[in-house]
Amino acid sequence: MAGPISLKAASTTFKIKCSDAKDKAFTVNLQNSATGENIDNVGQHGVIYTNTGAGPTRMNNEIDDTEQYVIPSADNYQVYVNCDPGASWEISISQ
Repeated sequence: MAGPISLKAASTTFKIKCSDAKDKAFTVNLQNSATGENIDNVGQHGVIYTNTGAGPTRMNNEIDDTEQYVIPSADNYQVYVNCDPGASWEISISQ
């Protein structure tokens, strides 16, 4: 988990990298830092990125992805990453 991060109500770019996802599930959620609740109008129920292998997509060992969302209101947020405990990941956020 990373945060709290102060974000404005604006278009926001999330750059997500993980070089050793180990072909396992890897999801990134944006949450309210005070409540821990997912920000439902960002992504699908707060999911910024998912690498679950659902549908035609196969899980990847290496992730290098950019996602863009509009943050609904100025507030403090946190980024919650659910992945293999041994995976090393990096997320950069720019507005």
